[in-house]
Amino acid sequence: MSEITINESLKELRGSLATVGESLIDVADRFRADDEIAKTIKGQIEQINENYLFVIVGEVNAGKSSLINSVLKTPIAETSHEICTQDVIKIVHGAERKTERDHATRIVVKTDPAEILNDITIVDTPGTNSRELDHQIITEGFIPHANLVVFVFQVDNIHVQSAWDLFKTIKEEWGKKIIFVLTKSDRYTDEEIVNYTSTLNRYIQKEGIEHPNIFVTSSKLEADGYGEKGGFPKLRSYINTEILDGAAFSKLKDDVQTISRLKDKIDTEFKGRQERFDNDNSTRKRINTLVETKDKLANTNIRTLVQRCLDAYDMHTNQTIEKLKKGIGFIPLTVKSIGSIFGGQPPHEWLQEMNREHVVRLNEEINRILQAGSDSIKSDITYMVVGVKEEIDNLQGLNFEPSEMFTELDMQRSDLISSLRNNLNDFIEKSEVFTKTP
Repeated sequence: MSEITINESLKELRGSLATVGESLIDVADRFRADDEIAKTIKGQIEQINENYLFVIVGEVNAGKSSLINSVLKTPIAETSHEICTQDVIKIVHGAERKTERDHATRIVVKTDPAEILNDITIVDTPGTNSRELDHQIITEGFIPHANLVVFVFQVDNIHVQSAWDLFKTIKEEWGKKIIFVLTKSDRYTDEEIVNYTSTLNRYIQKEGIEHPNIFVTSSKLEADGYGEKGGFPKLRSYINTEILDGAAFSKLKDDVQTISRLKDKIDTEFKGRQERFDNDNSTRKRINTLVETKDKLANTNIRTLVQRCLDAYDMHTNQTIEKLKKGIGFIPLTVKSIGSIFGGQPPHEWLQEMNREHVVRLNEEINRILQAGSDSIKSDITYMVVGVKEEIDNLQGLNFEPSEMFTELDMQRSDLISSLRNNLNDFIEKSEVFTKTP
């Protein structure tokens, strides 16, 4: 292929997958998922949305910047002979060209409006014999996320030990896809190129890569329009096929599997919580039914008790009235008055006695009615409270597998049930309904 191209179908799939991931993030946030789980989901979405990352590694003056410009057919890296890359440079898309040093990450960030940078981020590194700090930034900050690592050698400078030391670190620790590019081939004969390529192949095989990908290029021949002779059509074809299509599809497949696992995990969590909610809701309904039933019964018993007390009052009052009628007539009163002269009970004492008897009989009857009625109401209340306590105890005693995702919800549920149980126990201990009187 003559240009680096981005597979539009893969871009659409990445966008769709990112949308699914964003939905999972929303679920995780709304239900206050465990921090680690939320962090995992967000990190995965960031990876899906990330550009393809190409890291260019090589010795000073190996032609890394020219290689970048030639591969992308865009002058985004400075190639002046007076300017050599002295820092780790991250080249990203931006509305205008500008350069800023990120002191937090200790790298230089260059923005460029080149369209290809909407999908590809380039990291142009200083020479492999540069500061140890640069190696740390490269290996820790970029290599773990790189889709492609390009080791660049000038055709006759393939023996640089610092380059091979860095290669060993990258290969052993990260195992990233690595290709090798020989540059400035226009300066050498075909025989020299064959010899150096053969030697480079042996070096790489010695390091454990049996079939290395080696490309011979010349930015000058590319610029002069020599096409295949410059080596870049073959290199671009490899990048398009193996990285932007093949490797990207594999990565997308891995991302789909990861998102699917996260979704399945959330589905499993929700299924368990749905079962728990259904159980809790059934318990709540049973408690409501129990309370409502006993409340209605208690109100009925109270009304009955009041009516019985009123009926008893009416009955005893009527009986007293009948006795008064019989005892306060002219003849009975005359008899009582005459009788009191000879030591009998005076009329006023008789009335007082009638009043005391009325009060005593009425109190005894009312107390008897209240005692029997209150015992029944207490029994209903006791039955209700004990029933509610049993339901709450059963909720607390249910054995659910501990959650890995929504621990905060589990803790809130557990705290709520414990609070209800403690309050109910406190009521039982302090209420006179449950206190035995001597």
